[in-house]
Amino acid sequence: MAANITSNLASWSATAASNQPDTSDTADIVADLQAIQAAVRRYTRNVATPMSSSSTVDLSTADGDYVSITGTTTITALGTVSAGMRFLLVFAGALTFTHNGTSLILPGATNITTAAGDVAWVESLGSGNWKCLFFASGSGYQPKDSELTALAGLTSAANKVPMFSGSGTASLIDFKDEDTMSSDSDTAVPSQQSAKAYADSKNIATQVTPSTSGNVLTSNGSAWVSSANSAVMSAQATTSGTSFTFGSIPSGVKQIIVSLDQVSLSGTDEVRIQLGTGGTPKTSGYTAGNASGSTGSGFGPDINTASDARSGLLILNLLDSSTNTWAGQGDCYASTGGNSRFAGSVSLSGVLDTIKLLTNGSNTFDGGKVGVTYYY
Repeated sequence: MAANITSNLASWSATAASNQPDTSDTADIVADLQAIQAAVRRYTRNVATPMSSSSTVDLSTADGDYVSITGTTTITALGTVSAGMRFLLVFAGALTFTHNGTSLILPGATNITTAAGDVAWVESLGSGNWKCLFFASGSGYQPKDSELTALAGLTSAANKVPMFSGSGTASLIDFKDEDTMSSDSDTAVPSQQSAKAYADSKNIATQVTPSTSGNVLTSNGSAWVSSANSAVMSAQATTSGTSFTFGSIPSGVKQIIVSLDQVSLSGTDEVRIQLGTGGTPKTSGYTAGNASGSTGSGFGPDINTASDARSGLLILNLLDSSTNTWAGQGDCYASTGGNSRFAGSVSLSGVLDTIKLLTNGSNTFDGGKVGVTYYY
């Protein structure tokens, strides 16, 4: 009988001279061949006796290369086996398979929590060091990866899209084919068709009423609205009375033009144009003047000949919206000859919404008309 041949393949050497029997042993060819065959069969996908989990599962004592690991104790080492030996480990339950950068190298360089049916293929690096070549889940043999595991944990359903909600976590979001986007969801993605349909419904052609000439999109401070960029207010005949008021001028106006057409008075007073807010014209505080001197009660020409018809305009621009300051310049032609230029500025207590035409005295109007045009 051979003296030292063992059926434990893990103890064999890749160097022939290091194996048994040696020249000092008694030759027994039958026993030697039987030992060799037993070792080869044992480590050629032979089911080993199950081994209990412990801090060190010593695979050098395994009697096969297909080893069932029972128990739930954390594993940190696999014993000392000659380099190149490989084992399939099948876990019977949940335990921690502990990564070590030298002695137990695991996929992803991280610990693995096993589950029943999980499989690890490990190879000895020699000197008690091991590397896990492959790890698969028992449910479909999916590789142990936190992202793939998160996706595998989702339950599929119609019109759902998987999405990573964090590192190693996943969730399902809705897929919607909804042309109006009426659900306004922050957890849904639209189809290409519905996104195009919604965008097409929000172009300028549909937002601005095409039947209204001059309409544009403007901001009211909180939303886009369709409006014209200018408006002409109905002219008023200045054939009687002592004043004419244009109210309800909308906010956001940047320029105003006051036009006079052959406006005449019953006497020698001068015409004045006042600006106001809250429906009330401002009667003083104008830094304004004409050729005759100060016109502190408003803007106006110095034409003051009885029955003289005044034709011209006053252009007003918003100079400073924070102080509601307006600056303007005007030019009027007199029907008896000559013209008058006038200019100035005024700050209002609020947003301008009123324009008033009046005299600087007690005369009444007896001819012509006045109109107002404003621009955004």
